[in-house]
Amino acid sequence: MNYLAHLQLSHHQPALLTGNFMGDFVKGKNYMQYPEEIKNGVLLHRFIDHFTDTHPLVLEAKQLIRHRHGHWSGVVMDMFFDHFLAAHFEQWEGESLESYTQKAYAYIADHKEHLPERASHIYYYMSRDNWLLTYATEVGIAQALAGISSRVRHENQMNRAYEDLKAHGEQLHGLFNEFYQELTQASDEKRLAQAEG
Repeated sequence: MNYLAHLQLSHHQPALLTGNFMGDFVKGKNYMQYPEEIKNGVLLHRFIDHFTDTHPLVLEAKQLIRHRHGHWSGVVMDMFFDHFLAAHFEQWEGESLESYTQKAYAYIADHKEHLPERASHIYYYMSRDNWLLTYATEVGIAQALAGISSRVRHENQMNRAYEDLKAHGEQLHGLFNEFYQELTQASDEKRLAQAEG
């Protein structure tokens, strides 16, 4: 999953959300140096990634775009899933995406002293340009994927991923809805287990 899903699955717990946001930038056992809630956020991030990467519904979704994206299918699908979440955000969170994103940025800002350098850099541009809100439109997600494509050194066709969204959007959205219900339940169980120690 991409940034929006990781944040939404943190349930308005600011330190946990911050750790979940920066999970990709904390390697190995380096998470041990952080306060407990941020550490739990990093571990929740890893749990979400593993659950997603190994889930049969996600593997089925990736297969629909593998002919074009190969190794990058996971990156593209993470973005597509964030798009589906953003476009139907009130269904999952019960508040508007615009309202939620401002809260999420504020939560991270309150804990920004803990952000690794790369995460801090991403956070600056994400909050300044409100990436999470732009994910809700097809134009926005296409632009985001084109940006990723241009930053990747290896050959890829992520700048054409919008064509796959057009071709398979309805089927992919159905797979996302089924999968995200399971991911939400599993993440909630993991989060509650962490809280209980």
